[in-house]
Amino acid sequence: MATLLIPANSNQQFAKSVEPALSAFRMWCAVVGSTLGAFMAVLNIQIVNASLADIQGAIGAGKDDGGWISTSYLIAEIVVIPLTGWLARLFCPHLSPSQRRPVSGLLGCLCLCR
Repeated sequence: MATLLIPANSNQQFAKSVEPALSAFRMWCAVVGSTLGAFMAVLNIQIVNASLADIQGAIGAGKDDGGWISTSYLIAEIVVIPLTGWLARLFCPHLSPSQRRPVSGLLGCLCLCR
């Protein structure tokens, strides 16, 4: 949020807008988290595409119908990823952000170990 500073000296016509600077650690955490999330999304799609023949055989789909498997997975992923923040606030309103971080970290580790 920008803060508007009105100078004590009336000779200055314009007030300065001061933007709070993001700390370098928080910025790098955001970059690493975004990169890891993008990598996991691409990895998930690659796993679905690599196992597409097995999935087609299991559900009895032909070659033409198999393309819908990866398409529907991708659409579901695109819809669910932006909803996660809203769903977390909806289902866990009593947790503060500092309490949500360990829970999110634990769930992330469980997903990686699976």
